[in-house]
Amino acid sequence: MTNMTDEVRNPFCFEKRDLPTGVSCPRSYQVILMTSAGSMTVSGSPYRLSAGDLVLLTPSDICYAAEPCETASIVWQYTPEELMNDLSAFEEVVRAGGVYPAAGQSDDVRSLTARATAQAENPGERTPLIARMMLLELLLHLTESSPAKKGEGKVARAAAYLGENYALQVSLDTLCLAIGVSKFYLCRAFGRETGLTPHAYLNLVRVLAAERLMEEGTGAMVCATLVGFRDYTTFFRSYKKVTGHAPTGVTGEEE
Repeated sequence: MTNMTDEVRNPFCFEKRDLPTGVSCPRSYQVILMTSAGSMTVSGSPYRLSAGDLVLLTPSDICYAAEPCETASIVWQYTPEELMNDLSAFEEVVRAGGVYPAAGQSDDVRSLTARATAQAENPGERTPLIARMMLLELLLHLTESSPAKKGEGKVARAAAYLGENYALQVSLDTLCLAIGVSKFYLCRAFGRETGLTPHAYLNLVRVLAAERLMEEGTGAMVCATLVGFRDYTTFFRSYKKVTGHAPTGVTGEEE
């Protein structure tokens, strides 16, 4: 799993770089401004992107660049805590993620993306602060823009089904029946487009849901049950594999 946090020293010192490959850091959100054309799969839906398009990635997004190219994007990366832990003004946009084509952006958003491009071309000592201010303003104004419609592909539908039913005991048979495909087809297509098996994706979604609950004060053992894990040991191992650390309040190995 690629930990995007290791690639950026300062989350608000945005820079031009290639499109991200692999799974984004579980606690990190990203806003990507395309500076050239490319392809990306967001939450199982493929998109053809053009210069000026904006992509919002949530922690559970699976993404890759089908046609990577140099200086393809300008990237902001952040966690809610780095935005003063207050997403109330733009939580709906942030939590949903998605793609905002240049053609559907408001004048304010287009003005901000132009300023961000210019700032990235001529960085200075104040760039981290400017980038932070731009990000906040950009997220606020995105509510005035029109997102691209999510794809209706089978992988996208399978990912959406798992995202909506992660607290249940979803078997591969149940998932395939709901989507209307064979197990052989879904496993191959899901792995090709996301880099994960359906079960690994389900565990990822569950871990992220548990993390949100723990941030609200719910105990780790209760969270494990609420998000669909059969036992705490499996939850503990899955959580540590995804995040790199034990669940909140747990310092040692599970008993």
